[in-house]
Amino acid sequence: IQAWDRRVDWWLTGLAVLFLVAYAWQVLDPAMGEPGATLLEAVVTGVWIVFGLDYLVRIWLAQNRWRFVYTHLLDLAIL
Repeated sequence: IQAWDRRVDWWLTGLAVLFLVAYAWQVLDPAMGEPGATLLEAVVTGVWIVFGLDYLVRIWLAQNRWRFVYTHLLDLAIL
């Protein structure tokens, strides 16, 4: 898991920033036209999917999968 963290930490941080920008844009500009709103919704959904896949990879890499899930319940609840 530590090797995975080193590989994806910066990418996930960048995606988190992208998510915040896209989400804030949706909230602050509710009158946005259809193409822009659809694009922002796709970005937000795509980032959630990547975070979900990251969680699944971490479960797969964990030596004790049930312990990993138990110790990362907040991550699971957020997803």
